[in-house]
Amino acid sequence: MTSTTVEQPGRQEAIARALDVIAQALDPVDGEHTRLRCHPDDAGWIAALINFAAQRERETNPDLDDLHIAASLRGTANLLREVGTLGTQ
Repeated sequence: MTSTTVEQPGRQEAIARALDVIAQALDPVDGEHTRLRCHPDDAGWIAALINFAAQRERETNPDLDDLHIAASLRGTANLLREVGTLGTQ
């Protein structure tokens, strides 16, 4: 029997991915798709949670449109990824 090890993302990458998912819900980028690996029974509540987070961002930032909120989330995600690579070079 062969064992397969699946490498889990680091903490920064996991948070960055979550921010990307919320940004995609706010401002879908053509050609981009959000893929989440989960049990089919969990897909509904995960989608609801993503939409809740997107709505919360709208309520928290009433002066900004979805495009600007999404850009901020994506920028934060990219910054987290960059910080996460500082110790690996």
